[in-house]
Amino acid sequence: MPLTLKGIHCALPSACLVLSMVLLTFTLAQAEEPAPPKPGDVVFHTDFDTPEERAPWSQADFAAWAAGYQGTTSLRVTVGADQPKSGSMIRLPLDLTRYRGCRLLLECMAKADGVTKPSQPYLGAKFMLHYTSPADGPFWQNENDVFGTFDWRKVQFTASIAPDAAEGDLNLGLQDSTGTVWFDALNVVVYKAAPPKRPQPPANPGPVFTGHKVSRLRGVMSPNQFRDEDLRNLGMEWKANVIRWQLTRNWGSTGTERDLDEYDRWLDGKLDDLDKTLGACKRYGIKVVVDMHSPPGGRHENRDLAIFHEPLYQNHYVALWEKIARRYKGNATVWGYDLVNEPVQNDPSPPGVADYLGTQARAAKAIRAIDASVPIFIEASE
Repeated sequence: MPLTLKGIHCALPSACLVLSMVLLTFTLAQAEEPAPPKPGDVVFHTDFDTPEERAPWSQADFAAWAAGYQGTTSLRVTVGADQPKSGSMIRLPLDLTRYRGCRLLLECMAKADGVTKPSQPYLGAKFMLHYTSPADGPFWQNENDVFGTFDWRKVQFTASIAPDAAEGDLNLGLQDSTGTVWFDALNVVVYKAAPPKRPQPPANPGPVFTGHKVSRLRGVMSPNQFRDEDLRNLGMEWKANVIRWQLTRNWGSTGTERDLDEYDRWLDGKLDDLDKTLGACKRYGIKVVVDMHSPPGGRHENRDLAIFHEPLYQNHYVALWEKIARRYKGNATVWGYDLVNEPVQNDPSPPGVADYLGTQARAAKAIRAIDASVPIFIEASE
């Protein structure tokens, strides 16, 4: 008697049986294929509290399991003043294949006693990720400037995983330092998922947007102060036709731009200079990109911009771009707005606070509400 399998008419029962097994195998294979990693997925976690958690780590005379964080078992690494300090770390293998293209957040709790200052900021007390990319070579990442004496605190950093990464390892200990350091509560999670595959370009693309009508742009960065003669030479003698005009001070410093009243007075002075610059550039045939080099709030010690972490400064940053957009709307000498120079972000933004891309998107939308046509430049996090 013919059988029917999910709408398929089979004259032979044995054929139906074979077909059903194939379909079942295919269905199981689909079900077992893991979903791609997403933000928040746990890559690795340990508290060192069980023998099973401690066993995979390498062993060394300078490393011991001891009472530590919140009275639980922690890793203690001690390097005496008379001992070699080139590198005293234990390691744990970590397969990174599944996380290719992702950005990971690595955190732990650490405590230090008399850890000497190393010769380089990336040395000292280290919680480090290491792997080797066949295409790009070896990769190391850790929080910098971890030394001295301090009670339990969080140590964290983010790391991008190369598209061809495979085996990696976590490292804990001291490098180029003596003293004692404790580690506990290691946690590695997905901070950003791998980017989607780039779509194929359209078969018949339209014209490329340039925001100008000249045959090509040729220019320089600004000298940070207005001098008419400089701009005349640039446009008339050097035949340049674009300049990136920086609104900048305290470049490379941390903990600056915190007083918003003082910051606004400084910015108003810079915009007055920009007015003069735009007038001169119009005379000499030069387009201007307005570049926010020093946003309100400055940089944190880890080089992150405060606008990606503190709502007060992020809101002020958006407001200042609204101010600039209103001031220069319709000015044909302004070629575009470069929203923020080198938007470094190593640590995640707090809940409810936009990250480096979201912050720039906020500013771009605020500008667009005022000026519908001015080009806007959005930069990637380093």
